[in-house]
Amino acid sequence: MPEEELDGFESSAGKWIGLLRWLRESQRGGTNPLKHSLRLSAQSSFEDAIARAEALVAALDLGTVPAERLAERIERDLDIPVLFVDAVETPRGDSISGATCHLHDLGVILINRNESEARRFFDLAHELFHALTWDAMKPDHRESNSFEARGRAKRIEQLADNFAAALLMPSQSLQQLIDPRRCSDIDHLVDVAAELRVCPIALAWRLYNMKRIDAATREELRKERQRSSAGRKPKRFSESFVSMLHTAIDRGQLSARKAAKAMGMSLPMLNDLFAEHSLPAPFEL
Repeated sequence: MPEEELDGFESSAGKWIGLLRWLRESQRGGTNPLKHSLRLSAQSSFEDAIARAEALVAALDLGTVPAERLAERIERDLDIPVLFVDAVETPRGDSISGATCHLHDLGVILINRNESEARRFFDLAHELFHALTWDAMKPDHRESNSFEARGRAKRIEQLADNFAAALLMPSQSLQQLIDPRRCSDIDHLVDVAAELRVCPIALAWRLYNMKRIDAATREELRKERQRSSAGRKPKRFSESFVSMLHTAIDRGQLSARKAAKAMGMSLPMLNDLFAEHSLPAPFEL
């Protein structure tokens, strides 16, 4: 992604987050005085990152398929807003997959809602690691979106990927979903990946690192494509953000024009956003 497009997205995201921060303060009466963090450092082992992820699955009650509840529990239990956005994309197909914003009183995760379902969930888990370890391990300003490139990344990114893999594919879930008699059955493993909402390559590396499959099975599974999902593309931003924005305009705390400007939209586009979330327009066009 060229620097100019990255800078443009960062500028837009800053306005969204600034508006979100103001809405939270004006409607919720200030910020949460507590901050969640993982007990990890750059010197932590991959096993430590995996153990913290597995513990978080239990603490957040994510169930057998953690991806299904992950965004909801991050917002509800960790007080980290998750925004699903239309990220910029170049004509040759480069795009921004995910981002984390760290402020002294607020952390926000942004995910490209146009990515595949498996990519969205992996990026959400990866960005959650950064949100929960920022003070101890500040990430690079920009990093590669490629799963393969991440494997060559520095240690913080490798810790983030190990954490993300264990969060989405905890050992207990794998034990429940994988028939031990079919550990080398590629079709069965692809079905398991689809159920967990992860891509086959992510499951391949997770099982290989757990010594559940051999190198030959790993390579076969890596070549498989993700099964199509019936899941819908997430609505833009989030239900809580759009609801607070609607309330602010409806109560006269914020003009529709100022809201539209902050969101980078026209008034008709802002109206469409509210309609997407089944909310009536709080202003006249």
